[in-house]
Amino acid sequence: MANSKIGIIITREFNERVRKKSFIVTTILMPVLMIGLMVAPALIMRYSQGETRHISVIDESGVIAPRLESSEEV
Repeated sequence: MANSKIGIIITREFNERVRKKSFIVTTILMPVLMIGLMVAPALIMRYSQGETRHISVIDESGVIAPRLESSEEV
């Protein structure tokens, strides 16, 4: 008896929340936002690829500088 009442309450609460406008809008916008956040860095990297930056490294120990000189891209 108690289980059927709990099931009815769960069903009602679920339907109340799912039918709200905010739930529907959030359900649609969140995946779009997440995809946008994943694609944006790739687009930024693609269109700013020609930019070259020179970085100076002061390595008094002599440990890091040889490793940086030997690699083409850092």
